[in-house]
Amino acid sequence: MPTTSRRMGIPLDSFWRADFLFTGEEGRADEQFFLAPLNAARASTNRESSNFGY
Repeated sequence: MPTTSRRMGIPLDSFWRADFLFTGEEGRADEQFFLAPLNAARASTNRESSNFGY
């Protein structure tokens, strides 16, 4: 991704990363954004993928 941004002249912040760091701290908003749909799907008996996600 940094190569693409350089080629296209798109600046990135010095803290920009190409991955996500999950700390395992329950309740963090950034982790809940990604994990809530996954956990809901795992807990459900409904297996229709269109019912889960944002």
